[in-house]
Amino acid sequence: EIKKLRVERSKVLLSKLKKCREKNFTGILAGDESWFVFCYEPTHRWMLQNEKPEDIIQPTNFQKKVMISIYISPDGQYLIDIFPSGQKFNSQYFCDSILLKLENLAFPEGRKKQSRKWLLHFDNAPFHKSKLTIENIDNSNFELIQNLPYNPDLAPPDFAIFGTIKEKMSYAQYLDEETLLSQI
Repeated sequence: EIKKLRVERSKVLLSKLKKCREKNFTGILAGDESWFVFCYEPTHRWMLQNEKPEDIIQPTNFQKKVMISIYISPDGQYLIDIFPSGQKFNSQYFCDSILLKLENLAFPEGRKKQSRKWLLHFDNAPFHKSKLTIENIDNSNFELIQNLPYNPDLAPPDFAIFGTIKEKMSYAQYLDEETLLSQI
């Protein structure tokens, strides 16, 4: 059953991407969330043969960090959102904040009746797949791209953006969210 479902969803995804290719892949938003720390210490250092190595500070769970959401489209539009501290990142926050901002990004003047819905893609995080989120997406100007069951995380920010950004941030320290956001 799972193999059949994977084949069916793959065919649906392929047909949607073929339609998007005709329009130069406009109308797709892909994104995800990731934790960013305020102090990026390197885990490796180059040194001369006779040099005494300095201590390397190992990251801990108690470092100051913030969750950042990044959503991108192939035509260069993007949304970067900092999750406010003191709140809980859940379906309600996703629908009230992220989904609303994505609607404004995709349709700044509102969606015209004849225009098609944009495709929206993200991973299988619980707040992405909750009943509240699915209902809000169904009532929005987006069509959700279904992930394949038991598939690895295929949201482009996970394998193309987050790692690259964090790699370029090594040796950096940020005092506040604004400087961290400007670096991202």
